[in-house]
Amino acid sequence: MKPKIECPNAAEYEWIEDNLRKARQLLGKQAGQEIELEELDEAFARWLDRHDPKHEDPNPFINAFGIAFGQYLVDHCDLKWMVVMDDQGTEMAVHGEPGDVLVFPPDFVAKRYVGRQKNFFSLFYPEMKKDIQRLKRLGQQDKDGKDE
Repeated sequence: MKPKIECPNAAEYEWIEDNLRKARQLLGKQAGQEIELEELDEAFARWLDRHDPKHEDPNPFINAFGIAFGQYLVDHCDLKWMVVMDDQGTEMAVHGEPGDVLVFPPDFVAKRYVGRQKNFFSLFYPEMKKDIQRLKRLGQQDKDGKDE
């Protein structure tokens, strides 16, 4: 099944906002203050060091960090929040056109959580931004070629 990409509904936007609030709390930030990648790295490392998966569900934290990173991508890479549905389920993602750019920030964080990886937000972002720009450029070239 080809993924179906739709705009989030009101409840899904509220879920995004709730997770951004959680992330700001973890970072000691006020509403409206931009979250920096180095701050995400530091906060994730602190949380990971104290986290005990036997006593604390990691998913709310993974979602909060993932949504904060996704919002950074939205703000800095001209992407939008979208809901992606396929035969595997429904996931929150950031999406951009042209180029059909699709990034799943909570999954990105979950994979690093499993590997107990730290300091990855600021490490991966520059290459991700280049890849996003490249995909958009290629998508625009494809679009321009079809319009002729």
